[in-house]
Amino acid sequence: MQSSTVMKWVGGTTAILTLVFGLQRVVTSVSDARVKRNRTNELLRTAKLQLADRRYDEAWATLQQAETVNSTSTDVHSAQEDVAMEWLDNIRVTPSEGTFTDVVRKVSPVLVRGTLSSTATRRADLTAHLGWADFLLWRDGRVDLRPDDQYRRAIALDSTNAYAHAMWGHWILWQHGSIDEAQSHFATAIRSGSHRQLVRGLQISALTGVRDSTADAALTAVANEIRKSGESVSPDLRRRMAETICRVPPGRAGSDYVARDRCIAAFLNSTNPR
Repeated sequence: MQSSTVMKWVGGTTAILTLVFGLQRVVTSVSDARVKRNRTNELLRTAKLQLADRRYDEAWATLQQAETVNSTSTDVHSAQEDVAMEWLDNIRVTPSEGTFTDVVRKVSPVLVRGTLSSTATRRADLTAHLGWADFLLWRDGRVDLRPDDQYRRAIALDSTNAYAHAMWGHWILWQHGSIDEAQSHFATAIRSGSHRQLVRGLQISALTGVRDSTADAALTAVANEIRKSGESVSPDLRRRMAETICRVPPGRAGSDYVARDRCIAAFLNSTNPR
């Protein structure tokens, strides 16, 4: 066989092998992408169920696994933001479980990342939660922080943002500020129609913590709004409203406490959802 023929044969064989190996790599790549996508979707479904059960630690860990599988997935990033916000909304800690700060440090980087690439409304939601995170840190001793700075930024992005207005109203009352100003923020949040149960929870929590006649009158008005609109309010919040509105001033007679109990019972009955 002449050398030129041999070289042509070798060249042809090499080209074929290169094509085969190239196709094999494409097939492998497509298969790997499918496996990655399926695994990511499985983890997202698991995290969604855990979030629905308020098992925030578990949902967070599941989404960390999903991010390891697919670090660029916008669905994973969005799910992490959802867990971060809801975890902060419903945060409960005990000495044996850690502090507010432990949770805030865990979720804050995800909130910050989200503010860089989302729509204006989504950025406002995330920014408001950065303010709420600052409030939780403030409760843990970081009294140098000003949560209202973040709430102001959120409202600049979305003027009727329910999170920002409700959280700002809550902060005003925690700082013993104007009840009228706080109520204005809560009213804007209610009118937005978003996250109504959270808004009412923050409003009731803040007003019951003030403990003066002006706040009690505002709380009574809120209770009447809830009754008229047929809103669903948790048993805990209904009882807190009742105990505040029906409170007996110090030094009153024992018969007043009987009247208080009747008042509470009547209040709870009138505000129970049908």
